[in-house]
Amino acid sequence: MVKPAKKEKVIEITGPTNIVSVIGADTYFGSHMVKHLASANRMVYGFTQQKPFSFKQNPTIVSGSEKAAIEPDPIVSDCLFVCVDPSIGFDKYVKWMRGFCKEIIAKEFWGRICFLSSGSICRSRCDEPISEDTIVSPRTELDLSLATAENLLEVMRNNRRNMAEVAVVRIGVSYGNETDVDDSLVFVNQAVKKAIAGELIELPIHQAKRSFTHISDICDSIIKVMSLKFCPELICIPGEVLTIRDLVNVLTESFDVKRESAYGLYNEQDFFLGDQHLSDELFNQTVSYNRKYTLKKWLNGLKKHQQCGELV
Repeated sequence: MVKPAKKEKVIEITGPTNIVSVIGADTYFGSHMVKHLASANRMVYGFTQQKPFSFKQNPTIVSGSEKAAIEPDPIVSDCLFVCVDPSIGFDKYVKWMRGFCKEIIAKEFWGRICFLSSGSICRSRCDEPISEDTIVSPRTELDLSLATAENLLEVMRNNRRNMAEVAVVRIGVSYGNETDVDDSLVFVNQAVKKAIAGELIELPIHQAKRSFTHISDICDSIIKVMSLKFCPELICIPGEVLTIRDLVNVLTESFDVKRESAYGLYNEQDFFLGDQHLSDELFNQTVSYNRKYTLKKWLNGLKKHQQCGELV
């Protein structure tokens, strides 16, 4: 929630409003968070990432307005979900995050902030999962953007004027698209589109481990974590542990397409040789959640529904 300026009408908020805001609602993760938060009985304000965030900014999306007792002006929220896409470029992304942190402090926001990050910014040891205390070691500019944003939020958290709680959630490899937004950076979805079209699957075929999690399970897991009375400052959202080879095998078996190892991709973020699966220890200690999807189950459902043009 944000404390209104002295000249504005003061709203007496004595408890949770059931209102949340998704910043970056026009991104892949943001659009899905809007959908799942609305389904979880929240009123959702969605804000674009195309301009700096301000509490005076008009939301681009209002979903589930019937689920809140009030619709205040200025906007207040129990929680802000930050889903800005780091692919906008390092300089632009860091400038956006710095402006966001300044706005939070200046407007005395005293609710929760959930920042969607990635386990890819960490470098784990061979055959060991990435945990919350694994060393951060960015490999790409996208990684560096997320790691820098985490640091900016940590600096804000320790600012004496800050009143907000900050929780960072790190995600593994996502798949699925329920909102039909741009998912060009989701390599599983891109490989599946090729398989459906009967095209050659070109992926590195190696045994590096990843955590594969359907976008629905990612969103619902995050909502579970952020609904806790006391939530961790940093937590990994785990998934089904598979190797890149497992992914290639299930794709070629499900869609009867040919495959070829693409050696030139080994240096790209998703395909380097190291393990990058996420630990589920803290998550399982913190919340009770059973994932609805496995990769194979999702692909089987996709095959049944693709003729109907359904999003899964």
